[in-house]
Amino acid sequence: MRRGRRVDPYKVWLSEIMLQQTTVKAVIPFYEKFLARWPTVEALAAADLDDVLAAWAGLGYYSRARNLHKCAQAVVAEHSGRFPRTVAALSALPGIGPYTAAAIAAIAFGEPATPVDGNVERVVSRLFAVRHPLPGAKREIKRLAESLTPQRRAGDFAQAMMDLGATVCSPKRPSCLVCPLQQDCHAHALGIETQLPVKLDRAARPVRFGTAFLALREDGHVLLRKRPEAGLLGGMLEIPSTDWGDDWLPVDQALAAQPVKADWWAVPGVVSHTFTHFRLELMLLRAIVPTDASLTFWASPERCRWVPRHELHAGERLAGYFGTAEQRRLQARVEEEAAWIRATPGACNSGRVIGCDDIALFGWDRIERVLQRDGVIGFRLLPKTEAPALQSWMKAHGYRIDFWEPFIGARDTVLRATARILESPLRPGLKIGPEPASATGATVEAIQRLMSENGVAPYSGSLLAGEIEPAVTVTLVDGAGAVLACAFGHRPHNAHSRFRDFGYGGAVVVAASHRGLGLGRYVNALLASRVLGDLGGTHFYAFVGADNVPSRRMLESCGLAQDAGLAAAMAVAGDRKFTR
Repeated sequence: MRRGRRVDPYKVWLSEIMLQQTTVKAVIPFYEKFLARWPTVEALAAADLDDVLAAWAGLGYYSRARNLHKCAQAVVAEHSGRFPRTVAALSALPGIGPYTAAAIAAIAFGEPATPVDGNVERVVSRLFAVRHPLPGAKREIKRLAESLTPQRRAGDFAQAMMDLGATVCSPKRPSCLVCPLQQDCHAHALGIETQLPVKLDRAARPVRFGTAFLALREDGHVLLRKRPEAGLLGGMLEIPSTDWGDDWLPVDQALAAQPVKADWWAVPGVVSHTFTHFRLELMLLRAIVPTDASLTFWASPERCRWVPRHELHAGERLAGYFGTAEQRRLQARVEEEAAWIRATPGACNSGRVIGCDDIALFGWDRIERVLQRDGVIGFRLLPKTEAPALQSWMKAHGYRIDFWEPFIGARDTVLRATARILESPLRPGLKIGPEPASATGATVEAIQRLMSENGVAPYSGSLLAGEIEPAVTVTLVDGAGAVLACAFGHRPHNAHSRFRDFGYGGAVVVAASHRGLGLGRYVNALLASRVLGDLGGTHFYAFVGADNVPSRRMLESCGLAQDAGLAAAMAVAGDRKFTR
């Protein structure tokens, strides 16, 4: 802390509560999010508890969040919005124990208090060579730590002791050579520093088992249930499940607790989570249900609600969206509907929007519902003979429709053609760049920005990174790592489609500064070879406008040819142009 700088007790309290049983690295984004949303204790006190719990989701130990809210309300109601400065008064507030009270008193107010966390315990037990095992030694260690606390700058001293334990006096390999307390450390003098503090062996955690039900509604909502206020994870939202018992329930017995009557299928694997006193293992059953699905008695309907998928961890996932508000909204829709798209005959993933590859299977009613809700729908590989009827229907219902020409190539033909292109070296200073490792970050944002700046509606970060479904995103970069060209591909058709073994490639974008150098052809060849090689499939296809001669030549050089019997289109409400 810099001299003369006042410390905000609210920020100290918030950080200390969050850091209980949680690492600094994990806490930082939550801490910043809380301060941005509730910058004062008054703002937090006025917040809805459900909003606080939702913002806390991911930090664990959820009783802390409930006590955080209660404490904020108590500070406002009983102390006029000002935290008390003494350990005794702080300890009387909800959720503040001896350590947290001492930390706030010392750091925020400079009181000569002594917070003793695990790091301080380790430093003190080694400094004084305390050989009595924990937890029995806690009182002695606390007394010894208090004997070290100065009357002035107690907050600086407390933070120095914590940092010393975290960075120098580490649990397994303490850095004694650089430790400022080495000459006074009794454990180091005895050569027993790695043996301290002494801890009794813990009993093995018991294991509990259960079955969870992931119900996905056709309109992109997920069924969640609020847990009872009392008990573990009290008041938090959960996917409905059976009771947690000492052994697995047979599936037929578990289904007695299903929240919705449906055709459930098991998701491979087991979900495991370790709580403080036991480990939980859950089998996950999944079902897609209609929008008018009724909840069973066993679901406890009064505690259930349907939540849009994009609202789950919205603060984290929204960072994976990019572009205009409308483009981001549509990216979220594709994520919400991913399971429905995979399960619905005639549906396909058009990347940026929901798509249809078989009107007869998909149905005109669904087409109209998607258009009314989203304002746009894509059509892929439809028989060209259906184009006039589709165009007439769109015109009659007030929608504009634009058509593209599909270019398709068989696997072996495409791989031979792209291999020839990729044999040629890239221009000096250019290289194949990294692929997105997650839905957020510098790489995915650079790709999205390149698309957006060149008139191409960007894909969501989740789609580019293959988090929604298997996908390939390729880039070409310069020596400084700037993305100069990119392309995206995936397998958009579900198991009901006659094109289920077709891979798609699109959004071939080259920065304006590097056009005319053959980068588009190279990056498209790289994409096609990767889609067929990594994702498999019998064919690779792309779309191109009738008047786009350079793109047609690029696709032909990669082994693709126009299929005159098929058509692709996008229908939109009004005169909006969704992408180039």
